[in-house]
Amino acid sequence: MEEEEKIRKEFQKKREVELQRTKELFNNAIYHNKAKIVREYLNELETKASLNNQLTIELQDWLKWAKDKTDWFDPMIKKEDILLYESDKEDLIQIKKKENNFYRY
Repeated sequence: MEEEEKIRKEFQKKREVELQRTKELFNNAIYHNKAKIVREYLNELETKASLNNQLTIELQDWLKWAKDKTDWFDPMIKKEDILLYESDKEDLIQIKKKENNFYRY
């Protein structure tokens, strides 16, 4: 019985590690994909502003800030950010459900 319990616990531990590694893989893929989407948006925004002579100093500063945040978010780059932490990434991709204060029958 003790041997079976030991085998069961070892299996459970391996399973938990495998699940955690898999979650990390999928999260990193999601983070990387979102970073690509943001970069595409920033590039289009910058191009449009340039073409319309609207690339102000303020917009250039904002674009630099936005690109730095995107580099922090992207697991392929992992740029450090003293104000944001790894756990903050999950909050950024979570879809918040709006509370509905109406009763439904």
